[in-house]
Amino acid sequence: KNVVVRLLRASDGRVVSSMTNAFGYFRFDQVTTGEFYVLYVQNKRYSFADSPYSFSVTDNYVAPTFVGTLR
Repeated sequence: KNVVVRLLRASDGRVVSSMTNAFGYFRFDQVTTGEFYVLYVQNKRYSFADSPYSFSVTDNYVAPTFVGTLR
């Protein structure tokens, strides 16, 4: 919980941030279908093996699961 998740849009470098809730879920609004993005997680206590993660957004895209390990 309280992990910062950042989403970078490759076409213009725009970065938006979200914070995970108590269950580890996060959400980004206004993500454009068909764009290429890089999703990455930042936290001082944990490292995330699957971060960064790059992808193109489809209509029903569900983000990957990030599993944190203590540093």
